[in-house]
Amino acid sequence: MVIGITGAIGAGKSLACSYISKKYSFAVLNEDMIAKEIMNRQDVRQALMSCYGSDIYNNDQLDVNKLRGKINDKGIDDLNKIVHPEVFSYVEDAIKDNENYIIETALPKEARLADLCDYIIIINRDYADRIKSATKERGITKDQFDALDSRQTFDFDFQNKYTIINDSNDENQFYKNIDNIMEKIVKE
Repeated sequence: MVIGITGAIGAGKSLACSYISKKYSFAVLNEDMIAKEIMNRQDVRQALMSCYGSDIYNNDQLDVNKLRGKINDKGIDDLNKIVHPEVFSYVEDAIKDNENYIIETALPKEARLADLCDYIIIINRDYADRIKSATKERGITKDQFDALDSRQTFDFDFQNKYTIINDSNDENQFYKNIDNIMEKIVKE
């Protein structure tokens, strides 16, 4: 079984994935981490440098902050064309063994979650709580948060789609909400 977990930046995707992974024995495929690994591959590095300049890498490692600045100047389309097909192939290969997987992504359309998942769970959280969480955990500014947030859309059709509200004031209720959805999913 493959479950997609998505939601805007700071919504609680990683928290939900960690909880489901431990309680329900799912392996997590975090697309942000996969993308960062892929962007350090030589072939992808060359393609990205030709679009965004060689200064986005420092000692052969991607400088995410420099890349963000270039994306804000040049746009994200080239990055998506280069990286997302590679991430999709990686994830598609990983889930072929028919184990239980969670695919964590903030970009469900680009990740083609509908093509990979049996179920999709969208994590919703109040803007103020999301920005507080993201700026604290990631060390980004409000402007960087808003730039990332503006690129994320969750209006897609999928039959087995569930929404969980993450009330940051009650983590136990968040876990209960997850359990309620997981019980429905496991029964089907």
